[in-house]
Amino acid sequence: MNKGILSRRSFVACAGAFGGVHALAAPIGHLRAAKPNLRVGILSDVHVRTDGATGRIVDYSDDRTFVHALEWFRDMGVDAVAIAGDITDYGKLSEMKVVADDWFRVFPDDRAPDGHKVERLFVMGNHDWDYFPSDAAGNLRRYGSAALSDIPKNLICGAPEENWQRFWHEPLSRVFMKNVKGYTFFGAHWMGNKGAGRYAPVKPFIESHRHEIDPAKPFFHIQHPHPKDTICPWTRFHDGGASTEVLSQFPNAVAITGHSHYSLTDERCIWQGSFTSVNAGCLRFTEPPLDARPPIGYENTRSTYNQQKNDPGKMMPLMWADWTGRQGMLMDVYDDRIVFHRRDFLYDLQLGDDWIVPVGKGAARPYSFAPRSAASVAPEFPDNAVLAVRRIRAKARGLDGRGKGEREQDALEVAVPQANAVAKARPFEYELAVVSEDGSRIELTPLLDAGFGHALGNAKRQIPLKCPVPFEKLPKTGKFRFEAVPVGNWGKKGRKIVSDEISC
Repeated sequence: MNKGILSRRSFVACAGAFGGVHALAAPIGHLRAAKPNLRVGILSDVHVRTDGATGRIVDYSDDRTFVHALEWFRDMGVDAVAIAGDITDYGKLSEMKVVADDWFRVFPDDRAPDGHKVERLFVMGNHDWDYFPSDAAGNLRRYGSAALSDIPKNLICGAPEENWQRFWHEPLSRVFMKNVKGYTFFGAHWMGNKGAGRYAPVKPFIESHRHEIDPAKPFFHIQHPHPKDTICPWTRFHDGGASTEVLSQFPNAVAITGHSHYSLTDERCIWQGSFTSVNAGCLRFTEPPLDARPPIGYENTRSTYNQQKNDPGKMMPLMWADWTGRQGMLMDVYDDRIVFHRRDFLYDLQLGDDWIVPVGKGAARPYSFAPRSAASVAPEFPDNAVLAVRRIRAKARGLDGRGKGEREQDALEVAVPQANAVAKARPFEYELAVVSEDGSRIELTPLLDAGFGHALGNAKRQIPLKCPVPFEKLPKTGKFRFEAVPVGNWGKKGRKIVSDEISC
């Protein structure tokens, strides 16, 4: 292998091609001018954490973005705020107190500055409820208790009815119904049972209130996991099917759920079939779709399939989550449509075009998967983009995602620019291969796009993916090139780019 590796031009030069990309954010004045029948702030997976030893809020899982989101909702004049579970990180009373204090500071006595009531549509998720007593050492540290027997006293699930009443001044019902300005909302907490049984009460509860559902209006169901066979179908973050079974009886039903931490930039986060299902996003961090490429995952993520076999040889840092992707939505309900405004609350940018769902008898259902997949366009690299390659020394990252391989080895680092030339076509992943001069190919593990969870105007969308490829994976003789192909989230592939020829 030659030690001098040359590229056609440095990556810095081709990064300039992205300068024309701009944010799609709708002006706040436009949002304020709109007069919907109902306006709802939507969040999920807040994950506020307090330290077990000190009781203080943990910096990387703090409440600052939550407060900022509440203040923005307040300024937008919302009638309600929904949180689709995982309000806290470890289900501690101290964590729920932080959230409750923040809420009542922004909405004193559940009131907006002009005095109108702002309804709380909060449900618990697994992090608010689940407790695993088998992890004795971890629990003593996590909950700051001197003895295991003391831990339940610090947990929401230790006395759920009493604790919910204490913080939220309302009784706790496993499934509940509320009316906000003439619109019906159902909510279901993550409580008790396991698997499919956890949300089994949803079906009989909604059916028992069928006569209270106005067929001329949309109604909404909020729970933590996604309804089975709807949005994000590749993930493991679905319920057992109870909500899908009952909501399928109502074409005017809209499910709002979280749990997956999956980015709202993916158009597969809204689905329409027999009803409508929408991902609420995640206010803590966006998580990549770990198993969209089973069983190997991506070079820069982990796979939950056969992890011991597949992860140790990977060399890129583990991009298991992006802590700068903090997302939520504003929902406006009109007579003839529902508008979902997707928002990045860390950078205050719009994450994509609004989702506009027609409502009413016989309304079109534009968000079914098949026609959108057919109409999608492939992402493309800028015209002058190339793969820059250089020689480095690198280690395999190890199972924990860090460079803890047993030996340092020679590798080629391939810098893959982000394929942002088509504003409406976000790159989702990149297929990377080595092609020899005789035409033979070595397919490398695909890369997940690092900027996928960000608004088009965010500088994080300009960062190249630098993928180390060990010499042992490369052809032993002859000349070869690297090539990369961008792939959109509907599977459409753009034109490839290649590196300069490399000699062995």
